[in-house]
Amino acid sequence: MLFRYLFEDKVVKEKIAKAKKDINKMLKEFYED
Repeated sequence: MLFRYLFEDKVVKEKIAKAKKDINKMLKEFYED
């Protein structure tokens, strides 16, 4: 149970990190235009 919770937490953190990276990339491209 705890292992599953930790695993899901890790996946969520990775998704958040990827989303932040995608947003930063979009903002950079938006400001460079």
